[in-house]
Amino acid sequence: MPFPSAVAALIAFVFVGVLAAPVASARLPPGSGAVRMASATAATTNAAADAPKSRVTGDLTDIWWPNNEPGWGIQFVHNADYVFATLYVYDAAGKATFFVGSLQNTPVGSNLWTGPLSATTGPYFGAAFNPAAVVETVVGSMTFEVDTRCWCEGALTYNVGAVQVAKFIDRQPLKLENFSGYYHGEFITYEPTGTCVFDEYPDDRTFVSINQTGTAATVLLTGLRRTQPAPTCGIFATYSQTGRLGRFEGTLACPTGQVGQLRLGEIVSGPNTMTGTWRLEWGSGCSLQGEFVLIY
Repeated sequence: MPFPSAVAALIAFVFVGVLAAPVASARLPPGSGAVRMASATAATTNAAADAPKSRVTGDLTDIWWPNNEPGWGIQFVHNADYVFATLYVYDAAGKATFFVGSLQNTPVGSNLWTGPLSATTGPYFGAAFNPAAVVETVVGSMTFEVDTRCWCEGALTYNVGAVQVAKFIDRQPLKLENFSGYYHGEFITYEPTGTCVFDEYPDDRTFVSINQTGTAATVLLTGLRRTQPAPTCGIFATYSQTGRLGRFEGTLACPTGQVGQLRLGEIVSGPNTMTGTWRLEWGSGCSLQGEFVLIY
């Protein structure tokens, strides 16, 4: 269906009362405490089902600090089961300083990263740089435990010598992404729950149109059901973002009468692509979730 026609069809759903207003963001409040209770087993399951992959877990790469404490922070760069952390804080005299952490996912597939914390000294930046003059000294340790329900917050603990610090930190968005455009790709399904019939699963290829303005968006999906011919279903979505991870969510309505709650989450923008996770709860009681890969 051409994009303008699909938008018109979606608007028609509203007038007949099929499509509900967008639901509020399901982002967890800072310091919800759920991270304290996460077990390695539950984290492994959630990581597989609800997060983009850095092969073994969701991706922690982002800038983080407590929502109510701008002015300091930590940056994670995540690859495989390893995270390089750069912590920028202030010393007792109020002078800016930084530490670096080398964190391993322990055990692999869990929601916990831990490792040594180091301070470094080296040559003056305005002179010729001599790598041999860099000295790294281990001054303590660092642990980060992420809440795998959203991959948007977690518990950071570290020490520098005898000084112990514990903080709940949040991903910080630098700027909202705009995903407006026309995409095609695949919705991969993991472990459905409830009683699901063949037509409630995504087709082998799904076409997605997004018209986004700030935090409001119209999302149209053709092929999200295997009904033939494939219907174009749609949502008036609320868009939210934690760090670089985006989320669309709202009530999905199809012209064939089916209604459900759809969330496209943990969305990462790439060159002409968008990837993330999805969860769809059909009104019939069928619940599907998985990952998606879309090409612009």
